[in-house]
Amino acid sequence: MPFFSSSAFSGYGDDDKGFYAVYRRVFERIVELEEQFPPTDEDSYDNADAPPFGSAKTEEEHVKHFYAYWSNFVTHNSFAFLEKWRLSEVCGCCSGNNRDTLAGTQQTVQATDGAGQQKAAIGRAQGV
Repeated sequence: MPFFSSSAFSGYGDDDKGFYAVYRRVFERIVELEEQFPPTDEDSYDNADAPPFGSAKTEEEHVKHFYAYWSNFVTHNSFAFLEKWRLSEVCGCCSGNNRDTLAGTQQTVQATDGAGQQKAAIGRAQGV
């Protein structure tokens, strides 16, 4: 989890490797993922309300709005889009090859567990 360490950025400026630029990209990526993989149920996600991360000169009112929005943010993503294999396609009962099934299962679990750990870490960072 590279973003939960001060080594993720260099200084507190607005330059490309600075705190504000690095974390601005993180929150922009979250919004992109929410748009790319919209919810499948009645719940909806409106990224128009997602405030940007801001900069070193962001006013206090914007900072409060940012924290109010992101403190209540809940993703609708299941992280199924990270699955490397469709397990139904490599099922040992269908393909006759249990080794394929095991390899597919292991890779899928690794990918989705990693995403779940990142999701949990984001929740912990938000105090959830």
